[in-house]
Amino acid sequence: MTERSKKEEAMLDEWDKEITPSSQLRKWFEHQAEKFDEFTTNYKEELSDKKRAFALKIRCCRKTKCV
Repeated sequence: MTERSKKEEAMLDEWDKEITPSSQLRKWFEHQAEKFDEFTTNYKEELSDKKRAFALKIRCCRKTKCV
């Protein structure tokens, strides 16, 4: 699923662009089945990096007032 997919078709309440695959990864993948395993590995790495960044944001918010 890409950002261009319709939110209604996905039956989602929210669309979190921060956790979608990067543009660079999506363009490299081009929905080619033979690249799927490598795409999955790379996407999991991206999510791991984003998860660490999000955890850092939460720790900072706990120390200060975030609006």
